[in-house]
Amino acid sequence: MDALIRQRYRARVTVTLDMLLTSPSIEEAGTEARGLVAARHGFQDAAIESLRVTPLSLSESMRIDNLALWQESEALALGTVDQRLRWGTDALPIEEIADLARPELFRSFVAFRKYNRMAVSAIPHPRDSNGVWTCVQIGDHERDRNRQLPIAWLTMPTPVLSQREWVTLRAINVALEATNRHPWLAPSPTPAATVATRIHKGTCKVCEREAAETAALVTISWAGRTLSREYRL
Repeated sequence: MDALIRQRYRARVTVTLDMLLTSPSIEEAGTEARGLVAARHGFQDAAIESLRVTPLSLSESMRIDNLALWQESEALALGTVDQRLRWGTDALPIEEIADLARPELFRSFVAFRKYNRMAVSAIPHPRDSNGVWTCVQIGDHERDRNRQLPIAWLTMPTPVLSQREWVTLRAINVALEATNRHPWLAPSPTPAATVATRIHKGTCKVCEREAAETAALVTISWAGRTLSREYRL
């Protein structure tokens, strides 16, 4: 039987990301939304084909504020008496509240390794006979081992995964489903917890060698803010 003839196709995928923003105007909210998408999810601004920003109604705004207040109070139950007293007088920093929530909300992911930013040493720079990177410039008397090499860092989405990475991602998705059932996260058409696969690349501008690592960025919308942790694939 003859092999099937394969035709190539172009697919255009539109990604919808719901965000809650506080801004002086619709125009500035739109600018902030584009910046957040480009920075956090690796998309280029030019890839965003359309963006619509509409103001919230008073009732919707009150519902969101009440939900955030309840979510914060649940996290504060895990805190100290001092933290609860400061929270009651609006003297508790937002980051301190988030630090109480993170271990609880990311509990399903404890089996996964957190992703640490790629180091310059991850790039296979060429070495001389003494084991020193040859792309480090030579000083008048000795090699400057502490000189900061010019590295081009890039983070972008990736749909390409190895078998091992795919298995890890499937396990992360199971943990994600468990997280979305957490009692602190109210049921919603848009899941509070999401995951995006990313590839981090580093290229030395001197020797032009590069290294790449894949990771899964897990984000959780909670109490009007976004909590995130990145895990190795």
